[in-house]
Amino acid sequence: IKMDGAIIVSTPQEVALLDVKRGIKMFDKLGVKILGLVDNMSFFKADDGKKYNLFGEGGVRRTADEFNKEFLGEIPIDPAVGKSGDNGKPIVEENPDNEISKIYLDFAKKIKSTYL
Repeated sequence: IKMDGAIIVSTPQEVALLDVKRGIKMFDKLGVKILGLVDNMSFFKADDGKKYNLFGEGGVRRTADEFNKEFLGEIPIDPAVGKSGDNGKPIVEENPDNEISKIYLDFAKKIKSTYL
């Protein structure tokens, strides 16, 4: 199967980053362009605005830097993503003004401006 590129998505946990590092090496060996790394479930923002890093902090960014790959950004935990998925629609379609939707659209713009 011909692949134009890959986006690697990971939580910031050290154990998860071990798989990310193996994945980067595999894609590099196969000649598959890595379009960027995404830090998923990077934090939870409570109703009072306080930010909780449940799975660690900064690991995906450090890994991107270590391997000289683009860091696309962080996606916080948001129950609205699960709800829209349960409704059969991506959050970007169901609620384009949601913070997560804006993050996804920003990722798409970054990739498009870099690779198209």
